Amino acid sequence: MIDLNCIRENIKKIPRLNLVNLPTPLEKLDNLSKKLKGPNIYMKRDDVIGGNKMRKLEFLAADAVAKNKKKIVTFGAVGSNHTREVAVVSNKLGLKPIIFITGDKKNIKKQGNFLLNTILGAEIKILKPLENAPFAKNGLDTVEKLSKALIEKIPEKYKKK
Repeated sequence: MIDLNCIRENIKKIPRLNLVNLPTPLEKLDNLSKKLKGPNIYMKRDDVIGGNKMRKLEFLAADAVAKNKKKIVTFGAVGSNHTREVAVVSNKLGLKPIIFITGDKKNIKKQGNFLLNTILGAEIKILKPLENAPFAKNGLDTVEKLSKALIEKIPEKYKKK
């Protein structure tokens, strides 16, 4: 059987920054509860903090800060909320975000998150649109090669392995 207390204690040992207001709220779903004619149904509202992306960033950003890194590299589609969250967290911590994005170059500047990433001072690298999903193997290979080239030029670069 899994010992949840042991898991909680081990998680507490991992460096973590407090970037979100926890715990997130529970919201009663009155209409669904009535429709089911019985149980009260609640939904955990992790969407109010950016969901699991921000929880993960609490650990990754803490690791970057602990290692005295100056930059964070990430990858996503042009409208990615994750890339925006990385840009926001990087700014809050005084780190430089470098974002590799995929998307159509002629429409890329019309995307809200692209604008926000730019305002937040992110260095944005636009990759050719991928034939497959944004996180297809060939796309990750491209980002890995470009990241390695950046790491060679900038020793303090942060890239989580």
